[in-house]
Amino acid sequence: MFGTMKLSVKLYSGFLVVLVLLAILGATGFLAIESASDGFSDYRRKARQSNLIGRLQANMLMVRMSVKDFVLTGSEDSAKQFSDRFAEVVNFIQQAKQDINDPGRRKMVEETEAHAHDYQKAFEQVIEFRTKRNMHVDRLNANGPVMEQKLTQIFTTAERDGDQAGAYNAGLALRNLLLTRLYVMKFLETNAQADADRVVSEFTSLQKGLDYLNRTQQNPERKSLLKDIGLIEQQYMTDFKTLTSIIFARNDLMKNTLDKLGPDIATTTENLKLSIIEAQDKIGPAVQSRNDQAVLVIITAGSAAVILGLFIAFILTRNVMRQIGCDPSEIAEISDQLAGGNMAIAFRGNAVGVYASMKTMVSKLSTIVSDVTAAAENVASGSEELSASSQSLSQGATEQAASIEEVSSSMEEMSSNISLNAENARQTESLATQAALDAQEGGNAVAKTVEAMKHIAEKISIVEEIARQTNLLALNAAIEAARAGEHGKGFAVVAAEVRKLAERSGTAAAEISELSSSSVEVAERAGTMLMKLVPDIKKTADLVQEIASASNEQNAGAEQINKAIQQLDQVVQQNASASEEMSSTSEELASQASQLQESMGFFRISDASLGNRRQVKAVTSRSAIPKSKPAKQLAAPRKTEAPKDTGEGFSLAMEDDDAFERF
Repeated sequence: MFGTMKLSVKLYSGFLVVLVLLAILGATGFLAIESASDGFSDYRRKARQSNLIGRLQANMLMVRMSVKDFVLTGSEDSAKQFSDRFAEVVNFIQQAKQDINDPGRRKMVEETEAHAHDYQKAFEQVIEFRTKRNMHVDRLNANGPVMEQKLTQIFTTAERDGDQAGAYNAGLALRNLLLTRLYVMKFLETNAQADADRVVSEFTSLQKGLDYLNRTQQNPERKSLLKDIGLIEQQYMTDFKTLTSIIFARNDLMKNTLDKLGPDIATTTENLKLSIIEAQDKIGPAVQSRNDQAVLVIITAGSAAVILGLFIAFILTRNVMRQIGCDPSEIAEISDQLAGGNMAIAFRGNAVGVYASMKTMVSKLSTIVSDVTAAAENVASGSEELSASSQSLSQGATEQAASIEEVSSSMEEMSSNISLNAENARQTESLATQAALDAQEGGNAVAKTVEAMKHIAEKISIVEEIARQTNLLALNAAIEAARAGEHGKGFAVVAAEVRKLAERSGTAAAEISELSSSSVEVAERAGTMLMKLVPDIKKTADLVQEIASASNEQNAGAEQINKAIQQLDQVVQQNASASEEMSSTSEELASQASQLQESMGFFRISDASLGNRRQVKAVTSRSAIPKSKPAKQLAAPRKTEAPKDTGEGFSLAMEDDDAFERF
């Protein structure tokens, strides 16, 4: 199966196996490094936790020392140092709670946190007790000297007055007071119960002595002093008892709380640190063991990869050489000879693989070169014939273009005349139409004039009737005036004048009526003539319109003919241009064929390939095409430039050439 695989598959398979082994090797190394990194990170985390707990221990120790110093000295600096150090302790505890995830160790941290808070509360109570103690001590220190001063005054006055018994008892009381104050100071230093009892004992003796003095003294001054001492004495004893209870409570708090919590915190933190250190000590050997295993796996996988790689290289080399058929340098030498144009290469008879394919390729290339050389010769011959034909065709197309341009010029002149006739006919039609309209309007005006004159005649007849009746009325008026005699003379004169006016009006109306009648006759004759003239004018306008329509149609036809001639002229000129381009192309084709022959001359083929070369039919040249006489040219035909040589060859369809034979 391996022998039938493709070369790429063989190479891919071989390298894939090696890559898989390298991937296994790399993965193993990566896992080993990752494991070592995890171990180092874990070790570093444990070291950081151990350092954190160590700093917690150190600060807790400083806290305890601050407490001891405060108990001994009561210094504010000690209290401030406690606050600062305890804040650091709380901070380290919070960091430990964040960094430590182990349940057991986390429980120790929480226990330490609880003890630390209890320790802080206890110390705050100690500070409060210290404040109260100092207050009562200050009061004792203030009242003690006052009682001593007053007893000394009693002793001095009794001795001065000769009261020896009083002086003696006052001296005893003063002695008991001094002993009481002495043991109070001692109690403040030792905080011992025996010293407190001795203070009570001496104070009891002091009270008895003062009671005796109070009973035996008669001196008012000394009585007053004893009374004052009694009041101070009670306050002094009350302060001492309170001070005793405060000191004992403070000592109990320190003994049963601070002195226990401190060692407990120290023990817990120490155990926590030892636990972390123990886990830290186990990380190193575990990481070392994993690294040793990884090194063993890497060495094994690396050795297997090297051995398998050598085996795959051997198998691939054998199969590749079998598939190529010879040494790659020999293939390269054959390729160099082919690149140099030498195809007369001698091959071995037992060729296999790529070597055999090269042998077949050289044989085929030799045949192809021979065929291409023959085809190039045919293309050169055909291109020459094509060039002669295209030149003849170009000359004929040029002559046709000149004739068509002459016809086009004549058609343009005729079209111009037709257009002029059509325009004149259109204007004549317009004038005739307007004359017909004007004649028709004149006839209408004459008809209206006749009608108006008839109305005037009617009105004049009415005026004549009015004049006649006026004449009759004037006549009647004259008759009546004659009957009136003298009284009617004036009226007769007026009637005569009215009658004259009526006669003149009748005469004028008759004359106007006669003129109206004659005018009506003339107007009727003019209207009749205009009515006869209108149809003739309309007919003339219709005829002129038909002439204009025919002229327009002739103009349109002439324009179409002119356009057709122009299009034909363009086609002929395009044919002439195409003929010139074809001639240029055929010349270029001949040049390309010559270059192809020169290029094919680069190859050297064997005699056997020359013997197998195909025989190509000779291309018969066409008979010369007769040239037509050049026509008179009105406009020179357009000339197009021959295409430039781009060096990329031409794609020509030679199937239409009867003299071209495909091989």
